[in-house]
Amino acid sequence: MKKLIVFFLLMSSNLAYSQSVMYKIANVFIGNYTEQQVKYTLEKAMKMYNIPINNDNRLKCASTVLSLRKYNNDKFSEMQILEHMIKSNNGKKLSFPDQAGLSSTLLLRQ
Repeated sequence: MKKLIVFFLLMSSNLAYSQSVMYKIANVFIGNYTEQQVKYTLEKAMKMYNIPINNDNRLKCASTVLSLRKYNNDKFSEMQILEHMIKSNNGKKLSFPDQAGLSSTLLLRQ
């Protein structure tokens, strides 16, 4: 019984950590997007670029697009970068950061 309780507590803390990570990411992304919308789009892009879905990778990928948004003086949102990355994935072997940079450059030209 004790092992079951410990397991449940560990699982609860992992779930809470996961939710807090997505909460933080959704709150630093600009725009009126829900936490669920941000999670769906971020994870879709991560899967397309073969990045395992876990909290560390979520933070790294979110940081990448956040940095590009700030570098470009908020001319586009993080979600616009992610959506462009998803639309642009045509089987080329670019990494997530490389495609994020390319997408940000192309968004500037629009």
